[in-house]
Amino acid sequence: MRKLSGELTENDVENVTELNNFLSRVFTIEKDITAVPDIVTPDIEEPMEDLIVTREQVKIKLSKLKVHKSSGPDNIKPCLLKQFSTHLT
Repeated sequence: MRKLSGELTENDVENVTELNNFLSRVFTIEKDITAVPDIVTPDIEEPMEDLIVTREQVKIKLSKLKVHKSSGPDNIKPCLLKQFSTHLT
């Protein structure tokens, strides 16, 4: 690891010191956290249109799943969804 001066560090203590010095320059503590702006939600006049999803669209999406990927938040494996896509749709 190089020091700010360009010299190489010689031991673990110097490594830790240089890393600490770097991180203390990068991360700062905000002085005034009360200056955070308010979140303004827009007024929505029109509701969102109905979403129409067909069985065929779902079947196509399920057939394109990559079976070697991990499960999603529902813990259902993609290989099972793909294998049973005909029964699910």
